[in-house]
Amino acid sequence: MSAHRYAQLMVGAALLVLVAPLLADKATEAKIKALAAALDAKPDNARVRNELVRLCTVELDDPSRAATYLGDGVDAAFAKYVPAAAKGTDQAPELACMELGDWYRSLAGDASPKAKDAMLRRARAYYQRFLDLHEAENLKRSQATLALDKVNEALGKKPGSAAVAPAGSKLPTGQWVDLLAMVDIKKDCISPQPRGLWQRQGKTLVCLPPRFSTTDIALPVAVDGSYELQVKLIRRTVDGFVSVFLPVGSRTARVHLDNDSISGLRKPITRRSDPPDGMGKHLSFEANRVYTVDVRVTVQGDDVEITANIDGKPFVRWRCPQTKLGGSLQRMKGCVGLGAYRSTTIFGMARLRMIKGTAQAMRP
Repeated sequence: MSAHRYAQLMVGAALLVLVAPLLADKATEAKIKALAAALDAKPDNARVRNELVRLCTVELDDPSRAATYLGDGVDAAFAKYVPAAAKGTDQAPELACMELGDWYRSLAGDASPKAKDAMLRRARAYYQRFLDLHEAENLKRSQATLALDKVNEALGKKPGSAAVAPAGSKLPTGQWVDLLAMVDIKKDCISPQPRGLWQRQGKTLVCLPPRFSTTDIALPVAVDGSYELQVKLIRRTVDGFVSVFLPVGSRTARVHLDNDSISGLRKPITRRSDPPDGMGKHLSFEANRVYTVDVRVTVQGDDVEITANIDGKPFVRWRCPQTKLGGSLQRMKGCVGLGAYRSTTIFGMARLRMIKGTAQAMRP
């Protein structure tokens, strides 16, 4: 191919990138015009009215225009939130900001690529306004912080953004994969009485342990090798403890997060009074605050190194032969796991990135 022809193709590609959004907007406008005419002819056509409101709200990112088509038969969420959105972000009262942020975030799911970014930016603005107005350090603030983190990550489109792996597929090396999205509570909860102990709220998992019992759940990816794991959690209460189970070769370890005793790295099966292995510390957790746990497991032959940070601060530094760990927990099936004792806990993120070795998704 000649240099001249190559240059022509590059210019054509650049023009297409610039023109494509304009063509899409033109097509949307044409569709809205046709739907508006259909609605004028038959004002009680709820299907047409809902599509008009959706197109204006999502694809054109124009809630003020969408508000002009509100009426009988409109979806309840649009009827509730479009008038508020039409007033602008700076007019939203504190409590409404969280609801509007969640709503816009939900709209991003089925939107076109361009509209998806617009919906996420709207969500980000409402979450940020809530945080600016809401000074109390409580659960609502923690939930908003967690939601804002996820929206920023989605908008950033960084290489580290978490993907979802299809069932039976091997996870790609070097790419973050969302584990929470793959959980089926009925199949993955490994507690003796799982019903009601784990609940899904949006994209988060909520653990509701019995008062004097633990409840654990496996995240359905079988891991064999070296990896990084990031977990974000909120403790509603600070009594009891939270566990993060780590597959380590043919064995298992457990990151133990406890207010009442020394936190650290524990073997999978110990008495609660046993001292933790690794670098144990007395930690003081606060209720309704987001904590980020970053773990790195490096397996080299028979040796293993496990490091863990909490909110970026070193917590565990542990290296030894695998034989120093307890045996594999069969109920975990070689998977990462989460659990809690007496501590109602919200898990807002659990993502995995393979460094070396293999990890296979058991379900999407």
